[in-house]
Amino acid sequence: MVTVANVGHVIDHIKRLPTGTPIAVDTETTGLHPYQGDTIRGFSFSFREKPSEKLSIVTSYYVPVAYPDGMGPNLPLLSLVELCQAIHDVDPIYVYHHAKFDLRFLRGLPRRKDGGKFFPVPEFGKLYDTKVVAFLIDENLSSSLGPQAQLHLGEGKLDAMRAVVKERGGWDKVTASDTAEYGAKDAELTLRLREVQLQLLAHPMTYGNPELGVEREHQVLGVLLRMEDNGIKVDHTALEKLAAKVGARCEEIENEFVHEYAVNINSPQQVAVLLFDTLQCKRKDGKVVRPVKDRETGDRPRPGDGTKKLKHPTVARAVLETLEDNDVVLAILEQRKLKKALTSYLRPLQKFTAPDGRVHPTFWQHGTVTGRFSCSDPNLQTIPRHDTLIGVRDLFVAEDGMELWGFDLNAAEMRVVAGMAQEDVLIEGIESGADMHARLAERVFGPDFTGIQRRYAKNIGYGFFYGLTSPVTAAKYIAGPGAGRLAQKILDGLKAMYPNVVSLMRRSTKEAELHGFVRIHPKAWPGRYRRFITEADKKPFPYTALNAKVQGGIGEFVKDVMVIAEPNLERIGARLCLQVHDELVIEVPAGRGLEVLSLLNTISAGVNPFDLPMPFTGSEWSQHE
Repeated sequence: MVTVANVGHVIDHIKRLPTGTPIAVDTETTGLHPYQGDTIRGFSFSFREKPSEKLSIVTSYYVPVAYPDGMGPNLPLLSLVELCQAIHDVDPIYVYHHAKFDLRFLRGLPRRKDGGKFFPVPEFGKLYDTKVVAFLIDENLSSSLGPQAQLHLGEGKLDAMRAVVKERGGWDKVTASDTAEYGAKDAELTLRLREVQLQLLAHPMTYGNPELGVEREHQVLGVLLRMEDNGIKVDHTALEKLAAKVGARCEEIENEFVHEYAVNINSPQQVAVLLFDTLQCKRKDGKVVRPVKDRETGDRPRPGDGTKKLKHPTVARAVLETLEDNDVVLAILEQRKLKKALTSYLRPLQKFTAPDGRVHPTFWQHGTVTGRFSCSDPNLQTIPRHDTLIGVRDLFVAEDGMELWGFDLNAAEMRVVAGMAQEDVLIEGIESGADMHARLAERVFGPDFTGIQRRYAKNIGYGFFYGLTSPVTAAKYIAGPGAGRLAQKILDGLKAMYPNVVSLMRRSTKEAELHGFVRIHPKAWPGRYRRFITEADKKPFPYTALNAKVQGGIGEFVKDVMVIAEPNLERIGARLCLQVHDELVIEVPAGRGLEVLSLLNTISAGVNPFDLPMPFTGSEWSQHE
């Protein structure tokens, strides 16, 4: 641990390092959420005495900087500045494991004399994130430091620290002495993990070498860091009112069911008994809902049998929507919709809205096996459309003089699949603007198909494009009586409509089986693969290869657009706020939304590697679908 007594020796040690020495940095903090008030406690750094010699000594230090009185000997301000300046002067290659997290907390350190940050977002070639590279090497494995160090170095993090944190009652209660060895070890493991990764990247890999993708992913990392900093503004007053209104209505419905039927509406079993035994609800087609078959014997249990307990059908939304409308069913559907709004959106927004009035979610560029971003704290990639949960999108607003716009790729998945398969029917439908889900529903159910039937066709249709051919799996998108037969009927319709897509699935599956991996795209994004042979316990199935190419390809395409668009948006005063699957949410100066739309479509045309155009559509986000 660096203290007043040894800081001079440590600084002298650093000054002897060659320029460009790799230095791994890791932070210890009071928690995981800097925008909600968590702060840095200290940081560790690690380097080799002689970077050019693989077996030279690794030295690690822990620097306590912001512990409360009695919890640590914080390094005095002047000494801290001198130490950070010594590291800065080496002009090192900064090595992190989850750089966005560490860089955000390192902002809490004092500034340089010229006002600059000691640990800025480095230029290309000066930043290396072992977490990002771990994902590029094998997306099937956990990219966390502990598992990666155990796999490649034969040793993991210091597990004893978990017991200390539990005993103290949280990271904010852990002292500098408790943390020093743990923090220094994390920095050492990060440094050594980079060295192993560089060796792997330097040699041809059996299942795809990601070396050419490393620099680009670090470039994307910088874009995500700034997008998270931008965040998105929330109307706090409207949020509180809506949360209170929704919460009150949920409680009202729940109390009604307790008083009227002695039923807990949040218990699926109790709801099933109420609907199918007490009220004997029928389906819209007039048929009685019967108990489901026993999975093992196939027998349909009978009431009073004495040997088998009566099983009720699931009470999932898809089943409830097949029942005849009555006050009970409608109340259950309303309560579920409101409960989802409350638990998935309103309460998380209340929790994660920062003092600046904005929500700053975390985007993970290694959060899915395909390479598409995932989002957490809170998850804003599932914000419902205006017509699904009224009022939720209206909570997101722009600053004065700005407008919040959503720019969505138009039918992205269908376009990519249609081009790859050269499926003329699908291409014609896309180019003419036809509702292809409605076409499928009409083919399967006839011209008088319902909205629910169109939704079934849409859900299974998208799954089909990603390799879904099993009626058992497809039935999960439907649920309810006869789901398996209905799923098979839709799949048969898809196969008849899109024979070239079926052939494309087969080719992609064979490619995965033959090589053990597929490239996300044959020409674009070198270094980006989907692997089907892996050391992970859970092995991916080769039939998902097409899914990897489609979703992965769109994900990479959106990254390209973001990297190019960001500086252009900055020049006109616009800023990236969110990336939601195929959509970019951007805060633009009032009246310039169409200008941004034109910019994005120009960029899209320039970087699009797919066979069909990938146009963006744009509108104000509160109404955007």
